[in-house]
Amino acid sequence: MKPPPPPMQAHTCHADGACGRPLRFQAYLEAADGAEPLCESAEACSDHLDDMVQSLTAWARGQRLAGAQLRVFAIDRPAGGDCPRSEEY
Repeated sequence: MKPPPPPMQAHTCHADGACGRPLRFQAYLEAADGAEPLCESAEACSDHLDDMVQSLTAWARGQRLAGAQLRVFAIDRPAGGDCPRSEEY
């Protein structure tokens, strides 16, 4: 199995441009259109994982790609976590 591709430039959820949650998943779709291999990738937070997968699947269908493979990877949390710590009383 190939390793996941490097993280994409934007560090926000690709499934929803207004979402500010940190990325937790990266999807990588590979297919061939008969002439050359095609690749598409996206990253999403945990709330938008299903939207990201559906979007990449729809893209592949729209391109009429046969034999596409979709791989989804869990990516590490950013240093320091993503949730503000609550104050303990």
